[in-house]
Amino acid sequence: MRKLGTALAASAALALPVLAAPTASAASGWTVVNPSSAGVFTADSGTLTITAGSTAITCPTMHLSGTLPSVSSGPAGLGRIGNGYAENCTDAKGVTWGVSISNAWTGDILDGKSYDAAAGRAELTVFNPFIIVHSTSCSFVLSALNANYTNGGSVLRTGQGAVGYGGGCGIAAGTAASFAAAFTVSPAITITGPGA
Repeated sequence: MRKLGTALAASAALALPVLAAPTASAASGWTVVNPSSAGVFTADSGTLTITAGSTAITCPTMHLSGTLPSVSSGPAGLGRIGNGYAENCTDAKGVTWGVSISNAWTGDILDGKSYDAAAGRAELTVFNPFIIVHSTSCSFVLSALNANYTNGGSVLRTGQGAVGYGGGCGIAAGTAASFAAAFTVSPAITITGPGA
C-alpha cells in the first residue's frame, strides 16, 4: 500500500474544491464492451512525461486500474480510474518524483467526448482527476486531462491538462500541463460512441 506524506495530504485538501466542480456529460449513445464481468481494467504505460511550466519529469512507467463496465447506449460518463502510481521519476536536476492517483476521491471520471468510427478511437476527458505529482519537498495536483482510447491495440493515451487549485512546487494554479503516456489496457475493451 503506497501512502502519501503530510505534504501530499495538504495539497490534496487544497485541491478538493476545484476538483469537485466538473460534471460528466449526460449525452447518451455510448457502448462499452468489457470482457470482465466486474467491469474492471488495469493499464500499464511505457515512458510517462509530465511537463508543467519549466518543470519536466520523466517516469519509466505508470500503472492504472479502474472500472469501465459494459453498457449499451449508455451516458458519456463511461467509468473511472480508481488507482494509479508511478515511481522512480526524475527531472532535469536529478530530483526524484512520484505520481499517485487516490481512490479516496470520487473523481477520475472517464467521460466520452466524440468517436471516430474510421479510426476506432474515442476522444475522452478525465474529469476531476486526483493525480498528485510529488517530490520529497512539494507536490501539485493536475486538473482535467484530455485523453483518447483506440480499440485496435486497446491503447489509452493521456495528454493535456492543467495544474489544479493551489498549485505547488513553484507552479501556479492554472498552469498548462502535459501528462503524456500510452497505456495498454487489459482486458481488451471496446468503446464506441454516438454515430459509430
